[in-house]
Amino acid sequence: MGVMRGLLEIRKSMGINQLQNISRQQASDILGKEYVGRSWKFNILPAREMVKVSFLIQRILADTEFDCGKVDGLWGENTRKGIALFQEQVMKQKVHGKARGIPGPNTVRAIVECTSTLEEQEKTLSEEDSPPEDEVSEDDFVWEKNEEESVDDFRGPVREKRIVEGKFLKRGVLNEPYFDIKLEAVARALNVNKDDLITIFQIETAGTFDSSSKNPGSTASGLIGFMGSTAKRLGTTTEKIREMTGTQQLDLVQEYLHEHLQDRRETGLGDLYLAVAAPRGLGKDDNFTLYKEGTKEWRKNAEWRMGRKKGDITVGDIKRYALQKSAQYAVQKSPDAIT
Repeated sequence: MGVMRGLLEIRKSMGINQLQNISRQQASDILGKEYVGRSWKFNILPAREMVKVSFLIQRILADTEFDCGKVDGLWGENTRKGIALFQEQVMKQKVHGKARGIPGPNTVRAIVECTSTLEEQEKTLSEEDSPPEDEVSEDDFVWEKNEEESVDDFRGPVREKRIVEGKFLKRGVLNEPYFDIKLEAVARALNVNKDDLITIFQIETAGTFDSSSKNPGSTASGLIGFMGSTAKRLGTTTEKIREMTGTQQLDLVQEYLHEHLQDRRETGLGDLYLAVAAPRGLGKDDNFTLYKEGTKEWRKNAEWRMGRKKGDITVGDIKRYALQKSAQYAVQKSPDAIT
C-alpha cells in the first residue's frame, strides 16, 4: 500500500470527515490536551497520529494568514508553508535563515496559545470587511500606498483615530492582522507587559501607531523612535525602518530592548521607557540627573520637565512622564480598543 493511500485509509478510519465541522477552539483543546506537555517528533509519529496532528493544526490555522489550504489531515506543501509562516512571524523560529514548517511540541504549544487571538482577529477582520453603514464610512479608512500584500507585508486598511458612537477605534499597526500575536511573543521573550509596550509605541508615534512615523526634529523613526546610530547598529537604516510594517519592526524592537534589558528579571513601564528614551538612566536612582538645566537636551525635551521651567531632568522625571501618559491613554481606551 502506498504512503498516500495508507494516509487516506487512516484518515477514513479516524472519522476525519465527521470532525470537519469542529470549531477552531475545539481543535485547539484536543491538540493541547494530547500533544502539549509531551515529547515527540512529527516525522516519527505513527501515521495515524501524523494525520491527526496535521488535521488539528490545519483547522486552527484555517482562514488566517497562516492558512494551510484544505483541512483534510493530509500533509503537503501548503500545510508546511502555513506552519513555516507561523514559525517565522509569531515564533521567530528560523534554521539557516528560514523556518522548516515541521511542527513539534513548541510549535503546537504556540499555536494552542494563539488560538483565541486568531479567532478574535479573524472575527475582527471579517467585521471590518463589511462595517455597518451607520457606524463607519469610507472616510474611516486610510489605505497604505502598497496595497499588494505578501507574506512579509501585513499592511492593509488602516483606521485613523475616530470616535464613533463612543468607540475608540483601532488604528495604525494595531490593525495589522498578526501584529498582536507577534507582540505577545515579543513581550514574553522580554518578560515585559504587552500593554506597556503599546504605551511606548503610542508615546513614540505621538499617538498615531504609525510605523512610518518620524520625529520632525531628529532621525528618530518607527515604533520606538530608532535613531540613525541605533538603526546602523541593528544592521539597517531609519529609511528602511520607516518602510517596514509594524509587525516587521517588532523584530528590531525585541533586539534593541533585549540589548538593554537582558540582565533584568522583569521590567516595569518606567524602566521600559528609559530603555527607549534614555538608556543610560537604567539602574540609576530616581534622583540621578540625566540632563542639566539649560542644555540642548533639556530644552528639546520640555515634556519631561512636567511643566517645570527650572530644574534638571532626572530619571524619576522620565519615569513619571511615562506613567502619566499611560494614565491618559487608559482613559481613551474602551473594550473595543487595545486589549
